Amino acid sequence: MAFKLIQALALSEPMRSKLGEDAPKHLLDYLQYVTLATTADIVPLVNENRVMVKLDWSLLTPFQYLEFEHSSKLPVYHLVEFLPGRLFFVLAPRINAVGRIGDANRAVEMLASDSYDRAVQIARVMENENFERRKIDEETFLQAQEIVEKFLEADNDSAIVLHQEAWHPGVIGIVASRLVERYYRPTIMLTTVDGVAKGSARSISGFKHL
Repeated sequence: MAFKLIQALALSEPMRSKLGEDAPKHLLDYLQYVTLATTADIVPLVNENRVMVKLDWSLLTPFQYLEFEHSSKLPVYHLVEFLPGRLFFVLAPRINAVGRIGDANRAVEMLASDSYDRAVQIARVMENENFERRKIDEETFLQAQEIVEKFLEADNDSAIVLHQEAWHPGVIGIVASRLVERYYRPTIMLTTVDGVAKGSARSISGFKHL
């Protein structure tokens, strides 16, 4: 939606008057964010989504990778290989991690940086935070699994609802998804933040409460 707004502004008469006929070309620099968001959120690659992602990857060349200083591309593509899967499995989780347990502004700074060295420096911090996030994720999952194994009545319980005050709010959604995968029941994970319960819920296909 952000890109479509940028597109509308770039094609508007005021911008055409300011930038001339080159106004639409400025949109190309924003396609990398479309590709990152589309792959990270696992958006279906159909219709306009497919066209924009395909166009963006077609603009990348080994020359641009080697000649960063002469490339209009931001560091996002210089931190991973040129494969959408790498964006999804490598870069997206690290951007996600700083938003969950760190400072999300770091990801913004990395993506907007015009310095490769600075981008790599931030990326290392993001890698450390992603490692910490995985540790917290696993510890929380094991605690939740222990509770489920102890109290879940397979024949009677159609959903899982868990609460622990010490659980980190940044990982309970991930853990809820893992519990759904393991037990195939709608799952609600709750923690306490400033005296108020905060939770994440994940469901299953076709679930109906009886």
